[in-house]
Amino acid sequence: MFKIIALALGLALGFGGGVWYASKHPEWAKDFGAKEEQYAIEKSLQIAKATKAKLDEMASRDATAKSTPSNSFLGGGSNKPDPEIKKLSQEQDANIAELEKQLAKVKK
Repeated sequence: MFKIIALALGLALGFGGGVWYASKHPEWAKDFGAKEEQYAIEKSLQIAKATKAKLDEMASRDATAKSTPSNSFLGGGSNKPDPEIKKLSQEQDANIAELEKQLAKVKK
């Protein structure tokens, strides 16, 4: 019981102290928020580029795969990349462009 009261009191004091500090130092809070947003966009961009690289690797692997003749129902296959991979790659390009625009806006 006392543990819960102590935790609630600590939470209230921490939140109140943060609000008080932000109200007394608005420039620091503004800079901190901008840096946090820039960091989040940079990490999202990094993840999007890694995903795009993996999709490109999968597409090139599909395109370079040699078709082996066989007696199967489906046949040997084709050298064309999967249309879903192509679609995801195009969506990722648009996502990367949007993130780069957001990052340029935040850095100004």
